[in-house]
Amino acid sequence: MLRTIAAAVLGCLAFTAPALAEGACFPWEDALVTAYTEFGQLPAAIAVADGGVLIFTVNPETNDWAMFIQPNADTICLLAAGEYWGPPSQSVIDNILEKAQPGDPA
Repeated sequence: MLRTIAAAVLGCLAFTAPALAEGACFPWEDALVTAYTEFGQLPAAIAVADGGVLIFTVNPETNDWAMFIQPNADTICLLAAGEYWGPPSQSVIDNILEKAQPGDPA
């Protein structure tokens, strides 16, 4: 799916951008518009990280998702994409809590 999203963004940008940044990086507005128009994905979560702002886009009907990082005001880079966006099962949570040391979280 990562390659599909990257290919779709590249295809849409081929006629609008004279040059693309290294790797799977694009003008941020173009990438997010393509995530929506090609995959039905809208931003679902945003987080600040050391390397920039992480943006998770999700299709609410199919639960397909993509993770981007925006290292600066103009650029966004596709980091990963996949299926089955959603909360973890309760058994995963219970397993973590069972294995955690008393007093956790710190």
